[in-house]
Amino acid sequence: MACGDAKCCLRALIEKAPISLLVTNVSDGAPAARPMGTVLVDSDFAIWYATGRSSDKCRQIEADARVTVYWEAVDPNGMWDYGHISGTAELLDSAELRDRFWTDQWKQYFPGGKDDPELVLIKVTPKTGVCHHMPDWSTHTTTF
Repeated sequence: MACGDAKCCLRALIEKAPISLLVTNVSDGAPAARPMGTVLVDSDFAIWYATGRSSDKCRQIEADARVTVYWEAVDPNGMWDYGHISGTAELLDSAELRDRFWTDQWKQYFPGGKDDPELVLIKVTPKTGVCHHMPDWSTHTTTF
């Protein structure tokens, strides 16, 4: 990865790591992390996920919208890149968003298809980002 800034470093990392850790906060303030398949990271670094409306993560986001998303990837030489974006999450549900993001791969989780009442989208709006590039141990930070 030949990047000299955090946004370039994060974009390259995200392209190599389709699974991220979405970290929310439980009621006592402790972090709760879970792997999530990233649906999309927009050009402005807004991060999108699909999830079940009745999940713990949705209750946690409703109580405290602050989240962190973490990615890591290893290149063929065993060098690690890792980084995170912190921001605020919101739960969104509209026919337009369901049409935009729906994929038949989700049928195993949402048997009612894109109209399944359990389907809701999470949008993370970024505030800060950090990316670490291991070959030169560089650290890049940014605000959005």
